[in-house]
Amino acid sequence: MTDSPRITPVLAVVSGAGSAGKTTTATTLATLLALDGQRVLLIDLDPQANATTALGIDPESVTRTAGSVMLREVTLAEAILPTEVEHLSVVPASDVLDRQRIQLADVTGGEQRLRRALKGIEEHADVVIVDCQQGAAEFFPVAALVAATAALTTTFPSTKELQGLPRTENVVAEVADSYNEDLALVAVVPCNVPPASAGRFYAEAVETLRSVYGELVTPTVRRSVVASRAYDQRVPLPIGAPTEAVTNDYRAVLSDLREKGVLP
Repeated sequence: MTDSPRITPVLAVVSGAGSAGKTTTATTLATLLALDGQRVLLIDLDPQANATTALGIDPESVTRTAGSVMLREVTLAEAILPTEVEHLSVVPASDVLDRQRIQLADVTGGEQRLRRALKGIEEHADVVIVDCQQGAAEFFPVAALVAATAALTTTFPSTKELQGLPRTENVVAEVADSYNEDLALVAVVPCNVPPASAGRFYAEAVETLRSVYGELVTPTVRRSVVASRAYDQRVPLPIGAPTEAVTNDYRAVLSDLREKGVLP
């Protein structure tokens, strides 16, 4: 009997709202995995290009994006750039993704182009993380979900944010039904969680989240100016602030995802 081929995990990080820690979560998990020796490819599928910036690449210098790959203007290998973090590479983004999204929306089967481009990705990466633009039902997040082996979402612990989670969950279920039957929402990461001194409101929101989503909810990630400072310095959090409490929060999230079998 021969072993079945190893499937490279492709984790789509989606969120229905801004300021929910989506990009910080994507770049931090990618960096922590790379620091552990995994070959990680981060695909920035957000026209705001925050993940690209956080990894030290100027979006204005970017000429090849995931949109270029999906339009078949370049190969995936041609779009990959190294970063300052060993083992971590990126398919960068820029605001050109807005135009490319419009072009791809008119392409038959355009939402499946990323999945096809990732065939053979094991030659380049052990793990792929896709940072998607805000709004799970938008074209690029759907394309990422079509290509993904799993979906992760982030949320801020407030009533408004929590009410948006079912919409993200529904989009994941619809993509699974139409394109990718093995896809599932595997984790909900509570981000930017205020300290206990901020009052019971936020703690109660996290409790509500856990009561609804149970084991899908990871350890919480605290609110911290350290994450913003690392972004301003154009370095990922584990490089800019390796010993800070918020970085350790993300280490706990990664450990939880490993225990769930989501990431290696």
